[in-house]
Amino acid sequence: MGDFNVSLHSDESTAGTSSCTLAMQDFQECVDSICMSDINRSGFQFTWNQWPRSSSSILKKIDQVMGNDVFIDKFTNAYAVFYPYRISDHFPTMIKIPVINARKPKPFKFGNYVIKNKEFHDTVSREWAQDVAGHEMFKLVKRLRMIKRHIRTLMWSKGDMH
Repeated sequence: MGDFNVSLHSDESTAGTSSCTLAMQDFQECVDSICMSDINRSGFQFTWNQWPRSSSSILKKIDQVMGNDVFIDKFTNAYAVFYPYRISDHFPTMIKIPVINARKPKPFKFGNYVIKNKEFHDTVSREWAQDVAGHEMFKLVKRLRMIKRHIRTLMWSKGDMH
């Protein structure tokens, strides 16, 4: 994301379509060689105003927000917003990356079949014997959590029966 001082394509200017300059070719080759592409965008098409206070100004897209394939795959909902310019001759830009909801762990389901496993009884005895400080209800919850982790491992080691 930034000001590259050159357009990527010849149609990114209000001055009309022109031929591709040497600087544009160099920029295109650089972007292609590092496998970057524009991310989704909204707002203004052009990002720079040559004469902000003049009625005959030239607008160009010289500010880019790009990502590589890994970024675009990971943040598929990311997009850039180009706002109207105010003080600078560049249009302020903000990249928005919506929050991705983290996967929540599946609720614990106890499979009765696991109690026939000798490791189950050893695990429960060992974990229940752990010293836990606190009120009685806290001790109970803490011990159950410690045991749950081991029971999940036991259930998956024998194949997930759920």
